[in-house]
Amino acid sequence: MPQVIFKSTSLLVLYLLIAAPCSTPESDIEAVAKIMHDALLDDVFFNFLIAGHKELFYEMQLAIVKAGLMGGQVYLAEDASGAVIGGTVWFGPGHELLDSEEQHNAGFNRFMQPLTQGSTDLPWGPELWRNDEEINIRLAEK
Repeated sequence: MPQVIFKSTSLLVLYLLIAAPCSTPESDIEAVAKIMHDALLDDVFFNFLIAGHKELFYEMQLAIVKAGLMGGQVYLAEDASGAVIGGTVWFGPGHELLDSEEQHNAGFNRFMQPLTQGSTDLPWGPELWRNDEEINIRLAEK
């Protein structure tokens, strides 16, 4: 059950999803991934990371949410009617996205599979995801 961290009776309820993916309702995980997908689909940085393969963007967001449940914090916001209106993933000091094999196995490896099997249009390789400095260099080249 998500932990309520803020509640306004007329406007907003904000939840912190604190459990691992196996015990967090799949509907909550998917709701956060969908909100992030819709908000960031045309973002230049994210499109670089998926090499323009927008059909894989939801899978990437799902992998990020699942990784956040393991090594960070995932927040979900609902309006008074219970409709999901926001979500985000944060990694605190000492943790970052994909800093463990557990995070990779929770969804990232599945997301990366179609991007790395025989694809020739990638401007980077899978190792890029483990090196923030390399991402910045590649973006500067664009």
